[in-house]
Amino acid sequence: MIKERDEFSVLNEHPFTASDRMLVRHLREDWGESGYWILLAAAFCNLAVREGHTYLDLANPNFNTVSPPRSWPGTDRWTELLAVSPIVQHEACEEDKPLVLSSGSCLYLEKYYSYERKLAARIRQRALDSSVASANPDPVQRAADQSFFVITGGPGTGKTTLALRYLDRLLDAWEGDRPARFAAIAPTGKAAARLSESIANGVKCMDVSASRKDELLSVPCLTIHRLLGSLPHRSSFRRNRKHPLRYDTLVIDESSMIDLPLMMRLFEALPDSCQVLLLGDKDQLASVDVGSVLSDILKAAETERSALRHAVERLSKTYRFSEDSGIYQLCNDAKQGNWEHFSSFLKSPSPDVSFHRLEPESKRIPQGLVERGIERHRRLSTASEPAAALARLGESMMLSPTRSGPFGTLEYNRLVRSRILRDLGHEGHETIPLAGEPIIVLENDYELELFNGDLGLLWQEDELLFACFESADGGYRRFRVSELPRHESAFALTIHKSQGSEFESVDCLFGPEASQNLTRELIYTAFSRAKRQLTLFADLKSLEGGIGRQALRATRLAELLGDQQELSASNPS
Repeated sequence: MIKERDEFSVLNEHPFTASDRMLVRHLREDWGESGYWILLAAAFCNLAVREGHTYLDLANPNFNTVSPPRSWPGTDRWTELLAVSPIVQHEACEEDKPLVLSSGSCLYLEKYYSYERKLAARIRQRALDSSVASANPDPVQRAADQSFFVITGGPGTGKTTLALRYLDRLLDAWEGDRPARFAAIAPTGKAAARLSESIANGVKCMDVSASRKDELLSVPCLTIHRLLGSLPHRSSFRRNRKHPLRYDTLVIDESSMIDLPLMMRLFEALPDSCQVLLLGDKDQLASVDVGSVLSDILKAAETERSALRHAVERLSKTYRFSEDSGIYQLCNDAKQGNWEHFSSFLKSPSPDVSFHRLEPESKRIPQGLVERGIERHRRLSTASEPAAALARLGESMMLSPTRSGPFGTLEYNRLVRSRILRDLGHEGHETIPLAGEPIIVLENDYELELFNGDLGLLWQEDELLFACFESADGGYRRFRVSELPRHESAFALTIHKSQGSEFESVDCLFGPEASQNLTRELIYTAFSRAKRQLTLFADLKSLEGGIGRQALRATRLAELLGDQQELSASNPS
C-alpha cells in the first residue's frame, strides 16, 4: 500500500492494481524519481494501457473510471516537472528511459511508444513501395498491385469473396520457380476455423478450374500465434525480424481484434516481399488489449497526405441480410448512434428480432432466458458425435456486455448449470463437469495451441470426459480435461469474447447495471454476431446510454500513418 501522500491514496482504489503500485515503487527505488506527480502520472499511464490507450494525455486526462486526484497540474507546470525528471525522455532525444513524452502532452510507457512508431513505419513503407494505378475501379486488382491493402465492411459484405479473388489473381500472376506460399490467418482459433469454413464455401462458388480450387483450398488457415511460433511463457515468437516468415502473401482476417503489440510483432516478422491483405469490420469493438490498429489505419487513409489513401476498399452492401432485415437495421442504428430510429423499431420489430423489455428495477436474469440456455445444452449433449456437437455450438449463444454482476455471464452460467445439475439429480454439486457443456479458454497455452477465447465443449466417451475444440482444417481436436488451461462454462459469453464468432441465433442481455459501460461498439458487435435471429432482453435506459456513447482510444497511430513527413527519418528496425 502507498501511504506517503494523500495524492497517492488513489492508487489503493479500484481500478488501480498491484502492478501500478509496483511500477511506482520501481521508478522511485531503481530510477530515483522522487516527484510524486511524475510517479502518479506513471501509474495513470499504466492504467491507460490496461484500458486500451497507448498513452496518457496529460493535458486532458481521462478520469472516467477513477476518482481524479486533486490539483492536477496544468500544462506549464507539467513542462517544468517533466524537464527535470530522470525517468522521462522527450521524443527528440535518443535515450533509454521508462517514459516518453510525445507531441507536447502524450505520456507513453516506452515500449508502447516504440510499438506504435515501428508499426507505423513498417506499414507506411509498404504503402510507399507500392506502384499502383489508383484510378483502377477493380479493388481486387488494386490490392494485387500493392504490398499492403485493406478491405473493410460489415458482416456479409463480401470480404472473403474479394480475398479469394485476390489470391486467385496473385496465382495467375505468379512467376516464381517454386509454388507460391500463401496463408490466411486470424487472431483466435475460433476465427481461424470460421475463416477456413468461409474460404471452403467461397471456393465452391468460384468459376475457376478444379486445380485452382484445390490450390485455394490448400491455403492454410492459422492463428497468428501459430504462424509466428509461440514460445511457452514468453511474449516473443520464433519468427521475428531476424528469422522472418517464409510466405509470399498473407490474408489477415478479423483485423479489428488484433492489438498493437501483436500487430507489430506480425509486421516485424514479414519479409519485404510478402504482400498483405487486411480484412475487418471497423465498427466492431477494438482489440481487448492496447490500441485500435484497424480503425487507425482506416482513419489515416482518409487524409490526403497519407500513403494509404489508395490502399483501402470500403464495402457497404450486405449479401447476408435483406435491407428490410431487422438485424441489419439495428446494426446500422447502433453504429450510427441513431437512438430515435432504434427505439422506434423496438416498438414493432421485424420477424427476425424479438424484444423483451426489462424494468429499471430488475434484479435478476429472466427465467425465460435461463430456459433457453438449458435447451441449448440439451441440443449439444444429444448430438451423435463431437463434430456434430461442435457444429451445434455455432447455432446459438447468449451474450452480455458484463462478466460479473446480477446480469453478467458468470451469473447466467451459474443459473443454467444449477438447473441442469438439479434436473440430473446432482443438486448441490456445482463443480461437477457436464457432458455437452460449452466451455471457453481463459488463458493461452502455447504447447497445446489453445488460446484465450477459444470455444469448445465437454464430451463423454466410454465413461471418460474429454474437451473438444474445432481445428482450422474443419475437424476437431480432443484433450483430457485435466490438461486444459484455465477455462469456464460458456452457456453465455461476454460480447468481447464473442468477437470472431457468428451464430445463427443470438440472445442479448442488457441489464440496468450495464448503463455505465455500454457503448455503440459493444451493441453493434453483439447484434452483428447474429445471422438469422436476434432476441433482446434489455433495459431501454441502458440501451439508450450505450447507443449515445462511443468508445474512443487514445492513440497516435493514425496521425503517424497519415503524415507523409512524420516518419521520413524513422527506422523500422
